Amino acid sequence: AQFVIRFLPTELHVLLFGFAKSFYTIISYHLMGYVILQYHDKIGYQVDYEDFKDPASDDYAPEKIDPDEAVLREVVPLIQDAKLDEAIAVIKKMTQQQQISGVNLSERFYNLLKMRKRKAELLEHGVKHLDILAAENQKSKAIAVFAECRKLDSDFLPAATVLFKLAGWLNETGKTKAAVAVYNRLVKSYPENPMVPKSYFRVAQIFHDRLMSPEKTKKILNIIKKKYPDHEILPHVDNFLARI
Repeated sequence: AQFVIRFLPTELHVLLFGFAKSFYTIISYHLMGYVILQYHDKIGYQVDYEDFKDPASDDYAPEKIDPDEAVLREVVPLIQDAKLDEAIAVIKKMTQQQQISGVNLSERFYNLLKMRKRKAELLEHGVKHLDILAAENQKSKAIAVFAECRKLDSDFLPAATVLFKLAGWLNETGKTKAAVAVYNRLVKSYPENPMVPKSYFRVAQIFHDRLMSPEKTKKILNIIKKKYPDHEILPHVDNFLARI
């Protein structure tokens, strides 16, 4: 390299030196990145592998955009400045035309109403908040919100689909009696809803598998047969009865 440089004009020496220095810097950073990536677990450096996804690959999924981002940008500074009532007012104003649809804003609004003890508004938003949490399958949060709202108002009533999910999640966590109570609430509050026969069936399963009550199980299954003789769940009911 030195031999070649001797035959080049002097003014090019500085340019070539700068280019070589920049090239060396780029290579050094690439090598540093490679070493950090390879040994990140040993040096305690967290790597977000999502940043390495190829947009052209089949399994690439673009980053999900929060549907309420514009509202959040307005609200977050107010919350940080402890202007909670102003934050509530901004959320209500900005969501008049387009309702809250994302978990982040819905959760912030719910917590703001709870902190400010605005019971009526909290219960009203609680129904919508549970719709969003259930749609996102956020089990523990949905169960907690339902319990809080029920404590404030025993007549608090989410949508039938939400009640069905809540009952299933309660049963999964071992709260069988609470699960039965929620299924019963669905049946009584939404008697014409398509989820009712399935709710009866789930209650029968709980009495059989968890509460060890075959007689109660048979009684519930026979109620399904009597009330819904043409329902698609009937073959499952008959199979269940045959096994008891």
